[in-house]
Amino acid sequence: MGIWGKIGIAVVAAGVVVGAAGCTSSTKTATPTHTTTVTVPASPSPSPSSSPVSSPAPTTAKTAAPVAECATAELTGSLGQGAGAAGTDTVPIILANRGSVSCTLQGWPGVSAVGGGDGAQIGPAATLDRSTPHATVTLAPGGSAQATVTSRASNAPNCDPKPSDGFRVYPPGQKASLFVTNKNSAATACSGTQDLSVGALH
Repeated sequence: MGIWGKIGIAVVAAGVVVGAAGCTSSTKTATPTHTTTVTVPASPSPSPSSSPVSSPAPTTAKTAAPVAECATAELTGSLGQGAGAAGTDTVPIILANRGSVSCTLQGWPGVSAVGGGDGAQIGPAATLDRSTPHATVTLAPGGSAQATVTSRASNAPNCDPKPSDGFRVYPPGQKASLFVTNKNSAATACSGTQDLSVGALH
């Protein structure tokens, strides 16, 4: 066999190999593609605190303590400047707070004339003049209030006047009294009839 014959056989052999290779590649089954879905968990929400959130305490307005009624022991008494006209005499009885805290007075004091040097009562106690204003009066330490006493001794029938040393005074709401001196040596009070009246403290 000549060289050309060998080359032809080689070419045919190569063609057979190529054809076999082409056939093999054409029948190869492709590997299926698998899709994997990955679920990413969402960020967890912050759990509510197990401890309750404290709210600010409500602000409570302080209530002022009530002012106590003036006790007799916390007061001093005196007479102011008197006046007279048409048979009627008036004089203010002044009650002052000698304590260290404020106190209140409201209403009418009990008043009666006394004499004889021993505090003996002269005649009936003063009637209360209900026509006078009677608001509560607060006395700071050293403060005072007054009530006007009216006497009609000079015109009262059956007066039977007696010398008066002053007045026994009961502050409103109190069972203890205090003595208020009358420095007028000529002062008198009716022992036989009602001649005194007193207004409310103001």
